[in-house]
Amino acid sequence: MAGGQGLALVGVLTVLPTPMLVVNILFAVALFTFPSVMVWLDRQGRMPTALPWFHLLVVTPVLAFLLLMISFQPNSYCNTILQHSEFRAFYVLFLPFLPLLAHMVGSNKVGRPWLFGCILTFSLLFVYDLTVAYEVLHMVYQNQAAEGVVYSGARAWECNHFDGASMQVAFRAKWRANQAFLVLMPLVLIGARLVQRRRRVDDASQNEKSEV
Repeated sequence: MAGGQGLALVGVLTVLPTPMLVVNILFAVALFTFPSVMVWLDRQGRMPTALPWFHLLVVTPVLAFLLLMISFQPNSYCNTILQHSEFRAFYVLFLPFLPLLAHMVGSNKVGRPWLFGCILTFSLLFVYDLTVAYEVLHMVYQNQAAEGVVYSGARAWECNHFDGASMQVAFRAKWRANQAFLVLMPLVLIGARLVQRRRRVDDASQNEKSEV
């Protein structure tokens, strides 16, 4: 299983919309470093305006395209459902966004909360779709069909086998899981910023009273 996860993760660099390995590597570096760099710059008060916009308008759409291509597998004859050993390799893509998420939730002051919130919501939505939502799909399908998807791993005319009606139910559950994330993630971020704002107001009022 570990080998399958490694191959799946290496495949990330091969499905980007460019044949140039250098560009693929640069994208991977940007994906894994930009969130932490933005947090550091924001805390230092030196965030350039272009950097978060570049992430939102360039890095996030490319990441979305990449993960959708992995999920839909347009060049696959079978259009197979991803196995656990394949989609679980992509849980690592949550890691680059943890510093930005912690900054949004826990920092007393955030320079561009709405922009950072959009980056987190839209980027993590596609990572969530390929990981947690796929867990939901497999779990619901197994509950419906009383067995998991049967993978042959063989030739094109021996594609994996699944019950169509049960798979439709599973995909609807996966879609609802994505909808839940799309609703809850902004609410969590907005709620966290409101709590931090309330704390700043309380601290300011206490300082005024102590000075008096």
